[in-house]
Amino acid sequence: TAEAGDVVVTEDHVGLWTDSRYFIQAELQLKATCGELHKTRVPGAVSIPQWLSDKAKVVAIDGICQSVDAVNELQDALGEGGLIVDVPDLLDELWLDRPACPVTPITTLDVDCFGGIPRPEKLRWLREWMQQNHYDKMLLSSLDEIAWLLNVRASDIDYNPLVISYLVVSHDYVRWFVKKPGLYDSDFPDTWDSFEELQQDGVDIWAYDEVFSGLSDDGDGEASGTIFVDSSTLNSNIYNYICKSFSNGGVVCGTSPVILAKSVKAPSEIEHLRQTFVEDGVAMERFLHWVETEVGNGREVSEWEASEKLTSLRAEIP
Repeated sequence: TAEAGDVVVTEDHVGLWTDSRYFIQAELQLKATCGELHKTRVPGAVSIPQWLSDKAKVVAIDGICQSVDAVNELQDALGEGGLIVDVPDLLDELWLDRPACPVTPITTLDVDCFGGIPRPEKLRWLREWMQQNHYDKMLLSSLDEIAWLLNVRASDIDYNPLVISYLVVSHDYVRWFVKKPGLYDSDFPDTWDSFEELQQDGVDIWAYDEVFSGLSDDGDGEASGTIFVDSSTLNSNIYNYICKSFSNGGVVCGTSPVILAKSVKAPSEIEHLRQTFVEDGVAMERFLHWVETEVGNGREVSEWEASEKLTSLRAEIP
């Protein structure tokens, strides 16, 4: 039930690969199954491609959940005669009570209030980078990069302010492929206002499932020119589609410039960080004073109570 793990199923083995955060949990939960724990990120760990290299020649994957780089690593391990078959949503027929893809309210970031760089300025910068490198389009699939570039926030993934989506930027248009709530859905009062604000900055809102046809200029699926993608984050399924859609040499892989630009904070963001650290420091001092007072009065404070107290003090920060 943890959030990080990979499973491999062969004719005579079921393996779960996960890291040291979950070793104890995995061993306890695997007791009721036929699964075996494979530890990762420890000395002597054997990766999935290594493990499969002498055990399989044909491997089925869910290409939506595997990056291009991960599939290439697996292909290298399987060798010349190895075959990888993409079966999108592999478990869909078995997972009958599968939850729907999350759709949560979308808001746009007020850079005047929170600091940062306005959306049009970021898009202008990215287009200049594309022009310098002779790329006609760029596809972004890394959700934190999309959130940064468009200055948007949501809660589609627990504890992360992200929107499940794809983004295509060309020199003439920006297309954001995102799951839209109902137009009159009372649970999403800000989402359609956010969409309107984005459209005013030249961002076209497309349905999430239209990403395949939306890669072409006229939306018919036939693509031309060059498109840049980051193979470390783009899923293998859509990458294979792009390779079929664009002519020879039309797909260029590399490291996204967005993740690098995102790591450099604007002066206003740095000032906000400084102020936040000051306020958080005050909350921590209040917490330490509370602990000393409680313990000084002879009361035993549990770790859970201390954690809840510190959280409540931090929650008072605007």
